[in-house]
Amino acid sequence: MNHPAVSGNSAAPAAERAERVLHQATVFAAPEARMLLCSEGLTTSLLQAIVRSPLLPRGQSVEIVAGTDVPARARSALAGDAQDRYLRRRLLLVTSSGVIASSNTVHVRCGTDPLVEELAADMTRPIGFALADAGVETQRHILDVGIAQWPAGSAHDECLSKFYALEDQGDPLMCIEELFNPDFVRPDHKPSTPLER
Repeated sequence: MNHPAVSGNSAAPAAERAERVLHQATVFAAPEARMLLCSEGLTTSLLQAIVRSPLLPRGQSVEIVAGTDVPARARSALAGDAQDRYLRRRLLLVTSSGVIASSNTVHVRCGTDPLVEELAADMTRPIGFALADAGVETQRHILDVGIAQWPAGSAHDECLSKFYALEDQGDPLMCIEELFNPDFVRPDHKPSTPLER
C-alpha cells in the first residue's frame, strides 16, 4: 500500500494528524471519496448511502497471529510489538445483491480487553455496530489515508484506503484498515493536485 505523506501513529498530536489526513484527502476528485476518508465514524453508514444499499457482513477469517505477521504500523497503533499475539479479522461488506463494497482487516492485541476481542471475533456485524450495540464507547483516530491495491472483483487495480485506530480514553483497542471498491468510489485525484507517492 502507498502511504503518501500521511503516515502517522496515535502518539502524533491530534490536530497535526487531522491536518495531514485532510490535506491528503483533498487531492481526490470525488466528493464521496473525500467524505469517506475524512470521516471519523459512521463509515459504514456513509458507504451505504454511496452504494444505495444496505451492507451485509461476509466474514472471511478470524485468527490469532504472531506479532511478526502483523504490519508494523498496526503494532504501533496498538502500542504492541513483535512479541505480542494479535487477533486478526478479515471481513467484507457486500450489497444486498452480493457486490463487495469494502474489505476490512481488524487487528486487536490479545489480552488488552476480553470484550473487545469477543466483539472483533464476531463476523455477523460490522465492527462499529457491534461496539455500539455492546455499549463500548470509543474515539476514532484516522492514522493514514491513500491508495492501495484492490484485492479482486473490479476492473480497476487501485482503490481508496483508510487506516484508523479505535481508542478508549487514549488506550488503543483495535486498528482497522478499510479498502473501498473502486467501482463505487474512484481513487482519481484532481489534475491540479497530483498524488504524492
